[in-house]
Amino acid sequence: MKTARRAVRFGGFTLIEMLVVIVIMLIVMALMLPTLARMLSRSRRMVCISNTRQLAFAWFCYAGEHNNQIVSANTGGGCWVDNGNDTTALTNGLLWPYLKEVKIYKCPGSRVNVPDVIRDQNRSVSLSGYMNGEGSKTETLSGILSLTRTLTFIEEYDNRGYLINSFAWGGAGQWVDTVGVFHDTGDNYGFADGHAEYRSYNNPSFLINVRGTHYVGVPANDPDCNWVDAHIWPTRY
Repeated sequence: MKTARRAVRFGGFTLIEMLVVIVIMLIVMALMLPTLARMLSRSRRMVCISNTRQLAFAWFCYAGEHNNQIVSANTGGGCWVDNGNDTTALTNGLLWPYLKEVKIYKCPGSRVNVPDVIRDQNRSVSLSGYMNGEGSKTETLSGILSLTRTLTFIEEYDNRGYLINSFAWGGAGQWVDTVGVFHDTGDNYGFADGHAEYRSYNNPSFLINVRGTHYVGVPANDPDCNWVDAHIWPTRY
């Protein structure tokens, strides 16, 4: 008489079950990664816009405490920041007493998908040259016709080691200095009344191709260049 044998299964997964679980996990991760990337990008953008707002407000406060005189937008002694790429270039600047926080000067997005020379810079924003800098149009707060729409701080891409002097502007048909494009398709901008806004570009691929290159002509009626031109002049309105 034959004795029936019962299959005995010990605890644990079979190889096939483990492979199925791994495949499911990989599919879930693939679905989640774009969402996580967008969340991280948005988080960096929000930190940056807070930093830009603090810089813009410090700039505004400086003028209020210095008889309407706005701080020099250039770099060097007696300017908003000093020359160079170390911490002392920030702490020696005239806006440092209003902020005293190194990380405020540097956008988290300027450390992502950029060369070392950009990632390692001590700041990622410049002041408009029209605001008591290169090509200055005014040296006083009262010389700005619209505080709410006139640009002060601009995210800049400069591969020369550090952001040298102010953000130089060439007009509606030309980028002299180029913007950072540090937030996927846009940048944060500071304004003369102390607020900050995010601007998404219409042609970010063009700006990414030319950033860091000076004196770049733009396509006819380029909306991004035209937007900056419409907001960078303190005396045109």
